[in-house]
Order: sequence, then structure tokens, then C-alpha cells
Amino acid sequence: MRAGFSAYVYYNMINHMFGDGKGGGNASELSTFAYVLGHYARYATGMTRIKSSFSDKGKTPVNGSAYVSENGDTLSLFVLNRSSEPVKLKANLPFESRQVYAALTNATRNRFVQDVSTQYAGTASPEIDLLGNAFYTLQFIRTEAETPEPSEPTVMEAYKKTIEVNPLNPYRFCADPTSVEYEGRLYVYGTNDQQEFDATGGLTSNTYGKIRSLVMMSTEDLVNWTYHGTIDMTAVCGQWMNASWAPSIVSREEADGKTHFYLYFSNSGGGVGVITSTSPLGPWTDPLGKNLISGSTPGLGLCSTPFDPGVVIDNDGTGWLAFGGGNPNAEGTELMPGNARIVRLGKDMISLDSDIMPIPAPYHFEANELNVMGGKLVYSYCTSWRERTNWPSYGGISEAPSACSICYMVSDTPLDPDSWTYKGEYLANPGTFGYPYGNNHSHLQKFGNAYYLLYHTQGLEQQMAINGGYRSIAMNKCTVVERSQRINAITASPTGVLQLTAKRVDPFVLQQAENLCTASGVSAESYGETGNTRICIPQSGGWTMVKGVVFGTDGIEKFTANLQGEGTLEIHLDDIEADPVASLDFSTPEAAEVSIDCPTSITGSHDVHFLFTETRGEVKFDTWQFDGKGPDAITNTEMEDSTPLRYEYYLPNGMRLTERPAAGMYIRKTYYSDGSVKTDKKFSEQ
Repeated sequence: MRAGFSAYVYYNMINHMFGDGKGGGNASELSTFAYVLGHYARYATGMTRIKSSFSDKGKTPVNGSAYVSENGDTLSLFVLNRSSEPVKLKANLPFESRQVYAALTNATRNRFVQDVSTQYAGTASPEIDLLGNAFYTLQFIRTEAETPEPSEPTVMEAYKKTIEVNPLNPYRFCADPTSVEYEGRLYVYGTNDQQEFDATGGLTSNTYGKIRSLVMMSTEDLVNWTYHGTIDMTAVCGQWMNASWAPSIVSREEADGKTHFYLYFSNSGGGVGVITSTSPLGPWTDPLGKNLISGSTPGLGLCSTPFDPGVVIDNDGTGWLAFGGGNPNAEGTELMPGNARIVRLGKDMISLDSDIMPIPAPYHFEANELNVMGGKLVYSYCTSWRERTNWPSYGGISEAPSACSICYMVSDTPLDPDSWTYKGEYLANPGTFGYPYGNNHSHLQKFGNAYYLLYHTQGLEQQMAINGGYRSIAMNKCTVVERSQRINAITASPTGVLQLTAKRVDPFVLQQAENLCTASGVSAESYGETGNTRICIPQSGGWTMVKGVVFGTDGIEKFTANLQGEGTLEIHLDDIEADPVASLDFSTPEAAEVSIDCPTSITGSHDVHFLFTETRGEVKFDTWQFDGKGPDAITNTEMEDSTPLRYEYYLPNGMRLTERPAAGMYIRKTYYSDGSVKTDKKFSEQ
């Protein structure tokens, strides 16, 4: 009361904003009611309410109010669509708008902000699309050059990962991870949730129905990840493919001396497809032109949903594929739905070489996965959401698995259903660890001498204050005893894993800008060679951070970046709030290398932030590199007197090549007799 509140205001705050469970509120989180009031607090404060009228011509209950700023340059229109159906609202404004922002609160979004200027600016009579059962603030800013930019962040700025390792990609949604090691890099693939988010404007929940591509990314050090773009599955497979989810990948060296990659995927919920490549980044081809497994494949039995494949090649070189899922039908039970399957693959890895056999997986639901440990197959899966009413202590495990958790089983004769031993649960649902509850999908990967678990959470959208089921891939280290096939339970957390010391970033070698640990206000686009991308910064304030950059002891002289656009690039060490150690002004209509002498000598190991300020329009950021002072300096002319001992060749995306490419851009790393190393950007003409 001393703060000036009335008892009535206090009562409504308790019951509707934070709640005591009696007045529609929730004691643990803000209610939708509170977020709606937040619209007015953010967009009406300091403004004056003006007369407004709403006419739905007897069709749709749409109403609201309008407020204008003191100088008349900004108008905030608050609109509630009570109908469950979308509505097109024609607004008659007192001026033409230069910029338009929309903030949405509905069942899945809380004050979700988007810049919608491209759709609705430049007119005094915009026709605006409103979702059903939704509350909007539409903020219109007058068409005048001197009008200041609004301070409200756009959705891009909500894509901000804290200085932690998880999720792996801080600026796009992806899920259902799988991975493969190749030439010292770990390549990770996943379902492209971002495609559905972009298709719907991020305003509706994830249905997975619009996802027809898969995400590719890779790492050497486990904390800095290179985004390689997406696999357009429609372009690869054509019209027989409906949707692409939950990939699983394996590789092997074949008679032609090349490593071949086989990537299996869910063709929506109706089958399993496979694509192949001789590179982890493609190009990919469709060897069958149809599903490898479909709903009409013999032997499915109770498996009504043949999807979520998990593939492995055992120690004898034999390929195995597990799949299946869905809730039990009339013949199955909640405890034993009977919907998990395994099959031996043909020697070509794109055919079946055995009958399809069941795996007796208790409470099986989806997310099938295979590994090999100690000469046995290890099968993991996600359990159902069903109530645990009966548990006969499978495998000596006294407790039933928790809902939507990852469990595993072991067998040395996979086609014999009686050979499988249930071993228990090792990843509870991410909701157990403070993330939103949702589906669960994981992949166990050995990299070096350690095991890591890749999984997804809704942590990124949690930071964005939305709850549409858009997922992000994370990774944590786990303890595995191979000889006894024991997998210890892990805790899902944003801290992730430690950087591999031997793989820390060398700033004196050309680095791809899309290889980063975390970022804010950025996206990425494909650029140049297959699998290569570059960072896009749509507005001032976007930044990226590369973790664990080792500068050594001799210091630096120069910094060079490949940029397109106009603005200032600031370099900050360890803390983005620290003073910049260098600032690079650039204005390049086309992509070009821009350099600056560094006034501060940098030594030791640092997390390097690249912050873009005072930008005019979108900026593209492709590569960066420092020039050192010591004997390993790239521009050291004395090295020309020494003898080259060997060369290493890389694509611009960082993938190592076995020989110099016949055509296109590549990176050549030269090792000299005096111990020095030189890195050059080269181009071969066919």
C-alpha cells in the first residue's frame, strides 16, 4: 500500500499475474493476462489515448484501442481478435508509416515481437493479418527521416545464447540430432525446425508438416560450431518425399577408396528414406527414388508408424537399421506396444537383408538409435507419455522409466527378440532439468576417447519467451563403460562440454565467420562452395563470439575480414562490454577483404567477440584472420627462403581435402623446413 497500490490492484496482481491458483493465475510463472498488461506498459506509456473505432461488419469480434506519442510520430494500436479464425484488419492511420512492429501474445507466444515493415509500411491504409484468439500491439512510425529508431528488440535479437555452449547453434532451430566423425571433425545433422518457424512467421506452434530439409553443422573443438546450411530434401528426393525428420547417418570407406555417407530419415511418419554422398556436406543423391521402408513393407506387424530410423555398422561391417514408433494399437499394450523394429541392411546399405523383427522395448514411443559397444548392439529409444501402471522389473531394473525419457537395451543377436536385455534410463525428459517439457530425441557419439550425448531441448525458444515446440540441439559429455555396455545417466544443462584443448582456434589461419560458439542478432546464408555459409547481420548491434582463440606470445599486427555492406566492426576480448581492442570501419558494396592495423598487441587465449555497430542496411561477414608478429606470421617474407615440406588443402568451409581441388576456391596450408607455416587462399580454374 505504501507504494501507492490499491487493494483491488494488489488482488488482481496476485490472482491474475502471478496467481495463487484461484483466480486463473499460476504461482510459478506470469500469466497471459500479465503479458497483455505488459503490452500497454511497453507501448502506451508516455502516450495519449485517442479515439478509435472498430467495425467488423457483424462477422468477427475484433476490438481495441489506440495511443499516439506526444510529437505524433508514433501510433500504438492495441487489437484483440476474440475469434478463433484469422482476420484481415484494414487500418486507416493518420499518417504513412516508415516502420511497423507487431507484438503478439496468444496461447503459444508472450509479447513476441517482429519487424513487419516490409509487409505494412509505406501506406496509411495497411491490411494486416491477425491470428485467431490473439492480442496484438501494432506500432506504426511516421515516414520522416529524423524519426528515431524504436528501441524495442526484434525477434532476431531474441536469438541470443548466453556465454555457454548449449545449444550448439544460437540462431536457428533444429532437432533430432545424429552425427558422424570424419577426418577429425564431428558432423551433426538434424531436423530443420527453422523451416517451419520461417514458414509460419514464428506465430504458430511447430507441427513439423512444413519441414522438408535437414540441417548440417560441424566442429573440431566441440564448442565452436560451423553451420553448413541445409540439405534441400525436396530437391534431392522429389515428390515421393512428404517431409524430412529425424536423420541418422553412418559412413564407411568403400572399394573406390572414397568414404561413402548413408543418411536415413523419416519421410514424415510414413516411412524411412535414404540419401547418399561421398562427402559429409554433399552433394546428396537419392539412390532409390522411393522409401527404403514404407507402410506396405512386409513384417511391420504392430509397427503402424515406420519412422525415426537409427543406423549403425557393427564390427563385422554389417549394417543394422532400427525404426518404428507411435502409440499402441488394439493388439499392443501400454507397457509393451510392440512397435519397435530392427532389420539387417544389405551390403549396399540401401536394401534389406533379413526379415524385419520386433524389439521388445517397454513403453516404446519413438527416437530409435543404434550403437556398437563391446561387440554388442546397443539400442536406445524414447519412452511414451503413458501412465506407468505395470512394471515387471525388466532386466532387473526395479523402477519403470519416466515419461518421455531415453532408455536402452542390449543384444548380441539382434534378430532374436528374446535376446534383448533392458538396461534402464539415461536421459530424463529435458523438462526435468528446467526446460519446457517436450518430445525427446538423442544420439550417442564417441569422439576421440570420450562419449558425448547429443539431444534437443526447447531452451532457445524458452529464452525467446515463446512455447511453440521449436527445438535446439545441445550436447553433454557422458560416462560409458563399453565392455559392459553401461551408460550413466546425464544431466541436460546449458553449460555443455569443455573445449578440446588441442583443437583451440588458431587466429593466424583463415577462419570462417560462421564457425562460432554463440551470437546475437545474426543469421546465416549459403555462399560459394557447397556447405559454405556466411553470417548475415540485419541491423546494428549484432555480434558473434568465437571461444578459445589462441594468440600465442608474439602478438599481432593486422586484422583482415571479408565483409559486404557498411558499418563498423569492433573486436572485443572475453567480454563484449569491454573496450574494443580494434575497430574496423568498412564500406564495401560487394564482398571484399578489409584490413586494419591493430593498435593493441594481443597475446594468450581469449574469447573473441565481433560486434557490428553503426551499420547501414544488412552486413555480410564471411571470413576473418589475424596477422602475427612472430615466426609463424602469415606475411613473414623470410619464410620464402625456406623449403616447403608438405601442403594441406581445405575447402573454404574448413573441410580438409585429400588433394588440391581441380576447380574453385580452396585454402592451402604450407609447412616449411624451418618450422613455419603459411596459409593462402587459392583458386583453381578447371
